[in-house]
Amino acid sequence: MGPADMIKRSSVLFVMMALVVCVTVRPRAAWGQGNTWSGASLAQVVEDARWRFGSLRANAMFELADVGYNSDVYFGYRPGTTPDLTCYIGVPIQLLWPIGRNIVVDVFDKPQYQFFLGTPNERALNNTFSGQVHFAFDRIYIRAGVNFDKLHQSLSRELDFYVHQKSNELNGLVLWQASKAVSLAVLYKGARFDIGNVVYGGVNLAEALNRKENLIDFLTYVQPSSRFRFHVDGQYGNHVFTEARPNFRDTRTYAVFGGLDFLPNVSDRRAVAGLEGGFSLGYKRFDIIDPSFRDDSGFAGNADLSMGILKKTTGRIFFSRDFQYSVLPGATHYISLRYGGGIMRRLTRKVSASYDLSIGFTQYPQLDTGEGGVQPLGSNKFVNHMLGVDIQLARDLRILFRASAESRAVETTGLTARRGFIGLNLTYGAARRTVSTPLGGLVQ
Repeated sequence: MGPADMIKRSSVLFVMMALVVCVTVRPRAAWGQGNTWSGASLAQVVEDARWRFGSLRANAMFELADVGYNSDVYFGYRPGTTPDLTCYIGVPIQLLWPIGRNIVVDVFDKPQYQFFLGTPNERALNNTFSGQVHFAFDRIYIRAGVNFDKLHQSLSRELDFYVHQKSNELNGLVLWQASKAVSLAVLYKGARFDIGNVVYGGVNLAEALNRKENLIDFLTYVQPSSRFRFHVDGQYGNHVFTEARPNFRDTRTYAVFGGLDFLPNVSDRRAVAGLEGGFSLGYKRFDIIDPSFRDDSGFAGNADLSMGILKKTTGRIFFSRDFQYSVLPGATHYISLRYGGGIMRRLTRKVSASYDLSIGFTQYPQLDTGEGGVQPLGSNKFVNHMLGVDIQLARDLRILFRASAESRAVETTGLTARRGFIGLNLTYGAARRTVSTPLGGLVQ
């Protein structure tokens, strides 16, 4: 982390600590509310917090993730295979400070140590920080926030090996509850992405991926019932690459999505669960400013739906298709496609077993050859089988035993890589609570 990042992080933490002092020295019952659906969700988040210290609320957890054996850390992106034992140790903490009945300060921080036994160069200290202020008035809900992430993680489906990634984000939301059934919202997100100075296969990844993004969404929600909510979203994005030559890879994106969210019913006591989740489907245009590159457009969307199919048995299906930036020479982007499904069976009140199958593709557009023709780049195919047994050992203690078998096939070379994982995840404590708010683009 550079000096500028440290100053920025310290400034945010200083402001948050000052608010702690102001709030906790005069404890009182207070929470965000108002007559918007996001305000109601905010009030529930504050009320459900596990620990209370005056008006201060807190959730905290100790977690172990990916504790086990990975048969190939680099998934075929390096010669041979690299098996290893891994463990991620994290302590996510959420603090909530209500100020009066209409303002709530929400701070979340998750430090995490990433341990590899046989590949020490992949060990790293990760951190995710989020600070938000919620304003919940009668028919208006406002949120302003910042996110700072410093992560050592897999780059993407296109290039699945570990890099250090930093992102800084400023975001805002205004929601107007026009009537009981209709609400309108405007979202803004400004973000900067930096993966440092990494070269792979002769490609400088910073030139290919370091960028600034500004996105704005205009959304309309219609909720005729307590069980579902329709939405329509128009989005504009401006993407400027900071390490490449001027206008090289810079892009404007335009998108229109529509969808439906199925809302959970906590009072539902039916033996077979109803439909939950949602979908957002539409059209996206990828407008590349440099005329030497081909623009692209087409269908984009995602869906994640679950429903009880038998008593104690739930089925799930999921789908996503979107444009992603590429690191390959001559290619600006690729289409990421993923779909699959799964099933979960509750064996006892505290034990459940699950199986999921995921199939994915990275599909590339045809490239201009410079001679009036085009050249296809082909695609990669991914298949992942996942098994899990989830055990609730106590109120705050949960353990998940899991195993997975994954394969990757490269169309242009015929290369096939495989890897497996067997291990567990363990959590102890109270997880972070999040407010139900409008989400732009394909993060519905």
